[in-house]
Amino acid sequence: MRVTAADLRRKKACSGQVAIFEAEWPDGVEVTEASLLRASSLRLALWWFVKHYLPSSLWAEWERQVVPIWEACLRRVIPIWEEYEQVALIWEEYERRVALITWRLLKDAEGSK
Repeated sequence: MRVTAADLRRKKACSGQVAIFEAEWPDGVEVTEASLLRASSLRLALWWFVKHYLPSSLWAEWERQVVPIWEACLRRVIPIWEEYEQVALIWEEYERRVALITWRLLKDAEGSK
């Protein structure tokens, strides 16, 4: 099976994903194990590909094999994500304070002219 950016557009793929695909494979690509692994490394949405290209008769088998991997991934990611959210809040507060300091200094500089 060969897939092109035009094929993806016809199937209403996300424009950002199409742009990534087209940058990597401007003339399209033959779907192979290697190209699917490359798509994965490019963070292309393989679930979207499955929904639009895998025969529906194989969806149940795909889910049977993928769901346990997804669940294992979530078990590992959720604690890290919770920590990331805390880190993000700390950075957000830092950026807010930097913005206020910057504003005050700019305002003072304008006032002293």
